Parts: sequence; structure tokens; C-alpha cells
Amino acid sequence: MFRLKPYLFLLFLPLLFLPQKSKADFDRNLILTDLEFTNYNVMTASQINDFLVAQGSVFANYVIPEYVEVPFPYQGGQWGTVSVRQINDITGQLLYGKTVAQLIYDEAQEHQINPQVILAIFQKESSTITQASVTPTRLAWPMFYAFDETMAAFGYTYDQAQEKAADFGGVGHQVAYAAANFRDKYNKWANGTYGNWRNPLVIDGVTIYPQSIATRLFYAYTPHLSSWLNFYTIYDQWFPYLVDAQLLKKDNEPTVYLVNQNQKFPIPNPEVFDNWGFHWKDIKIDNATVDALPTGPFLERLAKGSSPQVYLMDQGRKNPIPNPDVFVNWGFRWQDIVTLSDAFINSRPTGPTLKRIAKGSSPQVYLMDQGRKNPIPNPDVFVNWGFRWQDIVTLSDAFINSRPTGPTLKRIAKGSSPQVYLMDQGEKNPIPNPDVFVNWGFRWQDLVVVSDSFLSYYPLGKTLKKLAKGSSPAVYYIEAGKKRLIPSAQIFNRLGFRWQDIVVCSDQFLFYYPLGPPKTR
Repeated sequence: MFRLKPYLFLLFLPLLFLPQKSKADFDRNLILTDLEFTNYNVMTASQINDFLVAQGSVFANYVIPEYVEVPFPYQGGQWGTVSVRQINDITGQLLYGKTVAQLIYDEAQEHQINPQVILAIFQKESSTITQASVTPTRLAWPMFYAFDETMAAFGYTYDQAQEKAADFGGVGHQVAYAAANFRDKYNKWANGTYGNWRNPLVIDGVTIYPQSIATRLFYAYTPHLSSWLNFYTIYDQWFPYLVDAQLLKKDNEPTVYLVNQNQKFPIPNPEVFDNWGFHWKDIKIDNATVDALPTGPFLERLAKGSSPQVYLMDQGRKNPIPNPDVFVNWGFRWQDIVTLSDAFINSRPTGPTLKRIAKGSSPQVYLMDQGRKNPIPNPDVFVNWGFRWQDIVTLSDAFINSRPTGPTLKRIAKGSSPQVYLMDQGEKNPIPNPDVFVNWGFRWQDLVVVSDSFLSYYPLGKTLKKLAKGSSPAVYYIEAGKKRLIPSAQIFNRLGFRWQDIVVCSDQFLFYYPLGPPKTR
């Protein structure tokens, strides 16, 4: 019951001495990784319902009614019942009128919790996934969320128990509130609000050293080892992490292989192993199978299935690479792509689509171009190149650090031709000659060479002249790195300037230029 509401190389040498293990080995310190716990895109609503149907669940095709009769125990060994409307009392969201499968999917998406976790908790708590007929109590409390040990022991008064049943009873409430509680507490442990999630805790007299936030959350949900051994057994049987693949090695060699499609793919180093999201405990020793299988190419960070879609594997997720231009400009090589089974590829969690801008754990953002990472020095440069904050992809520090560093991105750039551009407001403005270049105060050492393909994305703006303005009517003459105000239209015309030569720049770009004396002659 619940207490809260809530390469081949020497680094593989230690594996020579590993006993044969299977994934069924329960690790009380790491029940699930956080990657698995938050893999919320692993099933669609239809797939969840198909799973319930296949298991013979009472909740297969089950449409949640508006009102659920919720039994509750109270002092004196008595039972009461309360009719509970299935509506989220916090958000006002209606929880009724949809299938349980749809609700599980919706809540998993909203709170970014793996729906398979919810299904396995259903089963460990109430067996409602594999039974077509259950008691009213289990039907109304399928996750036994907030049905704590005091309640189970008939320890609450009638009013206390009824209030708890009214707050949390019914399958709608159970799924919605449990998922929300998991996410809330996950975030608070992750950001340090609750302290260090790695701090040890004692469960059933055994000291636990949590290796994931998910593990800590599980013990807060149900503080008993046997409950989570049961959960892990269910989860491992229903949702194996390695689908259509194995991790094998020989007992006298350090090399670890991914076995897939009747081939063995050597894993060159621990970094690749970790970034595929593999678990060391899943490695099995099988000399006969390793000797019998043909050897494929080294498993690297790039993979695909039967479709043309190529992925970068990082932090256990497959990040789609949208086109050949992005592929080439990240410095990837086509010969490093390994083709694996669709089932295995599909079993990997999907990360964000790879774009041309990326970062690691630090705030520094980079433009990836010609195989190099070019630091973007500040938000102004970022915005004036036309980048979007939502297109930044966060990758592992190890991968970001593996990319060679190029020059810092500035506001002036060129491709393979001599033409130099000012980048402003997402456009490339040609700088026609060195005289204009110098008078704008640009420095040749700040000129960044980028790929022609990258520059081709940018629309052509107006050729930069010595006349410029921002959003206000004021027109300036740019000279010696300063902006000189032209006081009037009469002076503008008298000096022989042409209105069509004025370039409209962003205000923040003009702001950088100190104000010189007015231009009157």
C-alpha cells in the first residue's frame, strides 16, 4: 500500500569476471533508470488498450463513468461507500467519458511519465491488468494511490476515510493524481528542493543507496522491498528494455557485443555503451553464441532501421537527424551508420530532432557547421542570426566536447566566395566593399567562414551602405565605427544621399554604435 499521496580496450576488463546475469536480477538501489521512468512516448493510447485487451484486463475498452462508487474502510472494521465524480479537482479536467487507456496515455504525456510504469503499478497493487473481474475496492483503487497503511488497517474515522476516498477514489483520480504526484516529486528531487536524492534511506531494515530519482520515488510510494521486487518482475516480463537484441560477451575476453539480426556488433568503448542507454547488468556471458555469430561493424553513435531515417544515439535516446545537410555539418560519416532491426530501433526512446544549434549542460550554445561547434557568444548574436530558442538540442557533455571547436560566431560571415555579409534580423546583408566594412567598424578577425549550404538558408537583405536606421525615423551616416545623425531631410538631400540606400537594421545592432557628431556636410 502507499504511504504518500502523493574497443576494445582495458576499461572493459572488469567484465571478464562478471557472473552471467539476466535482466531479471533485481537491483534494490536501481529499480528503474530515470530514462525509463520518463520515457513517456513509449506507447500510444491504442497500444495501451491493445495491451489491456491482450492481458484480459477489466480495464480493456473500459470507459470511465462520471461517478464511481468508492469503498473505504474505517475504524471498527467497517466499510463505507461514497459516490465520487471523476473530475480533476485541481485543474477542472474531466476524467470521465474516456477509456482508461486514453487517460493513462493523456496523463503520461502531460506529466512525462512512462505509461508502462503506470500499468505495472496497476498490476502489482491490484492485479487489475490480468483479471477480467475484480472486487469493487480494486476497481475503485487500482493503484491504491493514497490508500495508505493507516487506511488499510481501518485506522481512520468514518469522516477521515470518506474524505480520502472522495479525494482519491476512482480509476480517473487514481491515474491522474498518481501521475501528477510522480512528476511533482521527481522535479523537486531533481532541482534540489527535497535535498540530495542520492542520500541513503532505510527500507525494511535495509539501507538503500538510490541510483535514480525514480528509485527514490518508488520507495516513497510504497516503502517495502517486496512490493518493488514484484513490480520489477512484472515490468521486466512485460516491457523488456532490450527488444530483439542482447548484450553478450565471452568469459575470457573484454569485448561486449550487441547481438541483433543474427550479427554481433562490437561496442568500442564505455561512452558508446552508455549513450545507447545500455545497462551493464544486462550483459550475459555466452561463448557459444558469440563464436557462432558473424561480426558486423563497430556500433557507433549513428543507427537506422529499414527506413532512411538516421538517428544519433545520445543519453539513451535516438535523436532523428532530419536531412543530409544537418548530418554533414555535424561532421558525421555515412560509413558509421549501423543498420539494426526496426523492433530494436523502435524500442529506444525518441529524443528531440537534431538541429544545427546545440548545447551541453552549461549555458553555452553552439552552431554546428562543417563538423565544428561554433560558440554563439550572446543572445543578441543568436537572435540576429535568426535562430530560435526552441531549436536548441541538449546533448551529453561528452558528445559536445568530442566536436572540434570553431571560431566564435559573430555578426559578419562569408561562405566560400569573397562576399562578406552582415547578419541581422535573420537576413544576410551584403557588404559591398572594404570601405563600407571598415566604416561600419567591423574587424577582419571577426569574420567567420561558414558553409555555403548554411548561408543559403538566409534570405538576402539590402546591400549595406553607409546609411542606416532602426525602427525610429532617425537616419544615420555610419563612419569610422560611429553613427552620425543626419538632422533633416533637407540636409539628407543636399548631401546627395538616396533614400533607397538606407538599410534598416535592428535597434539593438544600432545601439552598439556610439553616437558621433551630426552629419551636416
